[in-house]
Amino acid sequence: TNLDPDERVSIVFDGIGGTGPVMLNGQQLGAIEATTARFEITPLLQPRNELVVELSFTPGPHDAGEPGGLWGPVVIEIAR
Repeated sequence: TNLDPDERVSIVFDGIGGTGPVMLNGQQLGAIEATTARFEITPLLQPRNELVVELSFTPGPHDAGEPGGLWGPVVIEIAR
């Protein structure tokens, strides 16, 4: 991975409509329950990775005009 021992990798979702689990390489990272989410993924990284996001979205009165799904950026951050 070319990571230094003190570097940590996170996946960051910014713009989500819905809720549901997030999995990396078959391991559940947690659940999305807001419009943004961050998960630390360093120990789960492999040479090839599979990210699975399963969202359910039922718009309510307060969601009028808001999109469902992943509508904002999804980024990988490396930090020390």
